[in-house]
Amino acid sequence: MSTSDTVAAPVPSRRSGLAHLGIRSPMGKLVIAGVISFLLMVPAMIVLGFVNERAHRAETVAKEIAAGWGGEQTLNGPYLVLPYRKSEWSSPLYAVFSAEQLKMDLNVGVEERKRSIYRTPLFQSRTHISGRFAPLPATIEEKLGVVDYDSAFMAMSVSDISGFRSEARIDIDGRGKGVFQPGLSGLADRKHRGFSYALPEGLARSGFSFNVDLTLNGARQLTILPSARATEIEMNSDWPHPGFAGRMLPDSRAVTGQGFSASWTIPSLAQGTSMMNLATSLPESAAEISVGFVEPLQFYQVIARTLKYSTAFFALTFLAVFILEVKGNRSIHWMQYALVGLALVIFFLLLLALAEHIGFGPAYAIAATATTMLISWYVGDALRRLRSGVIMAGVLGVIYVVIYLVMSEEDYALLAGSIVAFLTITATMFATRRLEWDGGESSSASPLPEAPPRTA
Repeated sequence: MSTSDTVAAPVPSRRSGLAHLGIRSPMGKLVIAGVISFLLMVPAMIVLGFVNERAHRAETVAKEIAAGWGGEQTLNGPYLVLPYRKSEWSSPLYAVFSAEQLKMDLNVGVEERKRSIYRTPLFQSRTHISGRFAPLPATIEEKLGVVDYDSAFMAMSVSDISGFRSEARIDIDGRGKGVFQPGLSGLADRKHRGFSYALPEGLARSGFSFNVDLTLNGARQLTILPSARATEIEMNSDWPHPGFAGRMLPDSRAVTGQGFSASWTIPSLAQGTSMMNLATSLPESAAEISVGFVEPLQFYQVIARTLKYSTAFFALTFLAVFILEVKGNRSIHWMQYALVGLALVIFFLLLLALAEHIGFGPAYAIAATATTMLISWYVGDALRRLRSGVIMAGVLGVIYVVIYLVMSEEDYALLAGSIVAFLTITATMFATRRLEWDGGESSSASPLPEAPPRTA
């Protein structure tokens, strides 16, 4: 009697649905996602190159616009300059005296000029300076030698003299207004362009009060070098985004949506210069004040800074996709991970292109919304679960909010990043607490049926 062989029932495969990636274990999937994250740094660095190129172009255009108006300005003085000689036959030397007191009132109007898609803030400062020079010491000739009182003059300097659009006028002791002339009558200035006013005969010896009025154009930044024993500065402007810098910050300031006002009081001890200097150029105070008329957010710089940390951005997104994958019934191919990563790179390129035309805020909202919708739809459709797409949209929304905080509020970057890192590891641990990382099923799953024995 013959017997027929009984065919054994097929054994169900123990391969997880993640095998569509070509990797049997979740650990392998994470390794692949990590490799893709680092490989995506190549296109991210290409985008960074675009950002740097556009930033350089914007800087070039800004300088071209300022060339016809006036560049960044530094105002120094006024000083009293007294020529002297060690002997009647020696070359002339100069003693430079600071004013006893000085008060500066600046009214700065700012407007933005555009060329093509680029723009830069330009300012016009209407400045009134009042002060007094004390009488010269009685022993001045003993210290200096042969003093030429009749050739004494007042001197000031600016960094870009092309910013003048009218005469700089001076009134001494109420005698009527005179006009400053270019140059410093033999006194050099290493960095800036000087202008001077010849004093009436003998006036330097007795001391005098003065008032100076000048209108100066410039771009982006105005710096003032205090020059008196006691200097008071008041500044008012219609620009709502001032950047206070320099060695001396304002004693008081008020910034509103319509502009700002600020005041400084600088004593001689803070300036680092003496009241009389024997020099070949105008002294420069170490207590400079500087006000930048800047954009509220320099998006070229913040996009470039964020791109340098884009690997973490990719990793967070891939981790969210991985968790949705292991919790679902379908797998995502490694190429789909790569496409999601490329969409994240395109976000930065889209942000850069839009920000140049409509500003950073609207550009960020549009680019983030478009990228979130695209990736959420793609992941949800790939996993055949609407819920996965909704969760992905929420995760990306949180990520983009964090990126915005990092971009606009650098002081809160560490706090925001720490909170997100903690929440991320918490969600990952919760979602994978029963996952067998070697590729097997969860310990809570039903055991696989054993194959029936073969019979002869």
